[in-house]
Amino acid sequence: MIKILKQQNELQPWLWVQKYHDCFHGYAASRLNDSQAAEDVVQETFLAGIKFADSFRGNSLESTWLSSILRNKTVDVIRKRGRQKSSQPASDEGEVNSFSEDQCRHVIGASFAVSPSKAMADTEVLDLVRDAVAHLPKKQADVFRLYELDPLEPEEVCDRLDISRGNLWVRLRRARVGLANHVSDKLAHAETPEPITA
Repeated sequence: MIKILKQQNELQPWLWVQKYHDCFHGYAASRLNDSQAAEDVVQETFLAGIKFADSFRGNSLESTWLSSILRNKTVDVIRKRGRQKSSQPASDEGEVNSFSEDQCRHVIGASFAVSPSKAMADTEVLDLVRDAVAHLPKKQADVFRLYELDPLEPEEVCDRLDISRGNLWVRLRRARVGLANHVSDKLAHAETPEPITA
């Protein structure tokens, strides 16, 4: 019995790409807004997992252990981008807006029903939220994603982005205002169907 339990806690790096690649790529891409950077982070995660396999004690699932490596690698990229002093705007190439429906639900606080009309409305809301987050300035989007979508504690967000607590709240407030303005603008410009008269 002990041998079986030990085998369940052993790493299987030859299966990682098959088991975790798509999920890990979606996670990283939704935070980095860059498919190629997300691919690099996923590959670095797998390499770090192999390199530090001896540190895996089996106290958690393999997927949980790898996810924590992925999360740290993703935050490292976000932190590095924040430190770069570039006056050039980021290109739109490789832009990805693929955070999950559960994350969107958390942000907008919606309860999603199963009816077809509700599902269609939910899809529109999710698209609207994705679009709004994509239009935020990079620093605001990073704070918003880490605090609201992951969600991390304020201290952890500050540590990962190397910012002060005051800066966190300023960026988060600006992100929320930016999201609200973007959504309001989109809704104001949406075409209202004409009523049917009999």
